[in-house]
Amino acid sequence: LELNQSFSATPCAPHPSRYEQCIEYQERKSETHILHHLNDQIMNPSVLEDCPVCHNFQPELEENTKRDSHSRLWNVGYHRKIPINAAGEAGFSIEVKVTEARNQASNGCNGCMLLYQGYLQCLEFTPNALKDENRMYIIVRSAPGQAMNCSLRAPLARPRCARNWGDFQILAVDDWYLSWVQECLENHPKCQRPSAMPTRLIDLGEDDKAVMCLRDDVNQIAPYIALSHNWHFSEARKSMTLKENYESRKRFIPQQGLSQTFHDTIKVTRWLGVRYLWIDTFCIIQDDPDDWAQQASQMGDIFEGAYITIAAHSGLDSSPTDGCFLERKSVREVGLPDGNGDQFSAFIIYRGYRGSDLHDLDNGPSLMRRGWCVQERLLSPRILHFRPWEVSFECFTRRHCECQKLSLGITDGGNMHEPKSLLGDAFHISAHGQELNGNDYRYAWDSIVNIYCTADLTVPTDRLAALSSLVQRMPRQIFGDYLAGLWSKNLISELAWSTGEFGRYFRYQQYVAPSFSWASIHGGAVMIDRGRYFKGAEHKACALDAGTVPATHDPWGQFKKASFTCDCEFVKLNSY
Repeated sequence: LELNQSFSATPCAPHPSRYEQCIEYQERKSETHILHHLNDQIMNPSVLEDCPVCHNFQPELEENTKRDSHSRLWNVGYHRKIPINAAGEAGFSIEVKVTEARNQASNGCNGCMLLYQGYLQCLEFTPNALKDENRMYIIVRSAPGQAMNCSLRAPLARPRCARNWGDFQILAVDDWYLSWVQECLENHPKCQRPSAMPTRLIDLGEDDKAVMCLRDDVNQIAPYIALSHNWHFSEARKSMTLKENYESRKRFIPQQGLSQTFHDTIKVTRWLGVRYLWIDTFCIIQDDPDDWAQQASQMGDIFEGAYITIAAHSGLDSSPTDGCFLERKSVREVGLPDGNGDQFSAFIIYRGYRGSDLHDLDNGPSLMRRGWCVQERLLSPRILHFRPWEVSFECFTRRHCECQKLSLGITDGGNMHEPKSLLGDAFHISAHGQELNGNDYRYAWDSIVNIYCTADLTVPTDRLAALSSLVQRMPRQIFGDYLAGLWSKNLISELAWSTGEFGRYFRYQQYVAPSFSWASIHGGAVMIDRGRYFKGAEHKACALDAGTVPATHDPWGQFKKASFTCDCEFVKLNSY
């Protein structure tokens, strides 16, 4: 049987696929509501009765609820047909032999066709996989409201053991991204922020035929999208707003020559039905130091007031031409008729078999390795993360992803969401005049510093400026006055930071921060666990005075110098 031959459905060719496909499909789909799962789409009763494989996708059937102790994955030739309630009352887990799925697919079963397409998708990414379809099994796990999670496995010689050759998911397209945003807007009180319009915005017009221009006169409150992205200077130079082109851009911004990321962001913004867009490359006059300093001090207000922030992540081998959708070679679109005969798209997504958590935004080749993006993520009420393997959503209250692992709490998605949630609580509680828990917020600040210390900055002197807006929002009743990365209320304990792993840090050549601040070094700075080491401790030093001299009009950004005076004892230091 050749690939795709004899199938009644029309699977798309396995070409490199983009998130753009999902958006284009949602634009062209009919009014028929498409569920998040496939059970009611392809697994309708008429199909289930005709296919011996899909028949087992009905956990409620009495004959499918008894465990067959003789059916084992590792006994070649057996096919276990017993649903188990692994994902709730309606959940099930079934073993399907690849040859069975293939045979039923050739007979016109859409459900088996998707399973077999998933198998072929795995083979594309694991060329060394076992090719004997008689010995390969697909483990299917599903529940209403979830994607079908599938694993491709083969038995080993050792009893009760099998090798995993890869994982894939099957899901139907829905307005997931919009539903995540709508849920946040309607049900999350601490995610609501007073919106203040930025100084400048890109006006996309009322439709895709309108002239795009830069505006500095949008005074009426309106939703806008903000972009968080990596700077590729070779591409950014072509798009920068400078003194010489500022006036002309207020009339017209040509789209020719823009990077793919900017093109993709414009398309997503229009798809979301939003007219205004904020991108730092365009909305800050890049060769005007005064304008840059002023806009940098307002960065927190800009991202905090955004309707949605689009985070354009990059992979290890990314380039400026990737765009924010990125190439998704692991996605295959399949067109199918549903139970009513209407066409819809299902997507098969190869997930691989990796030990690391692909939902962790804090580590690896992530956009969050860029210093400015740490603040942008923490302050944005709603973020759509476009990553190489899937889209995820994050707000102060919840997180979602296409595979539902974040939604179901199967994975936590990294360390930064906890301080982000605490910041959301602080903003919400302060607005209602309630008392804050100081220990929680000191812990949140230390966590932010530990993450931020290893982030990269194109301009080293931005070290403190890139946290300025976040600093402005830290509750003064807990922290006191700001001192170039430290706080006056706990200054002595604030000085107890270390350089972490030996050799993983360096000091900047130019002045960035005073030497007593963690901000004076790059990489490896770690705040001491105060709750563990300082509980019941007696301070032998006392801070008497402290002061800073800002380098710009922003008192929380860059500093010319900083100093403090303390009363303490001297001890002899033995060097080794």
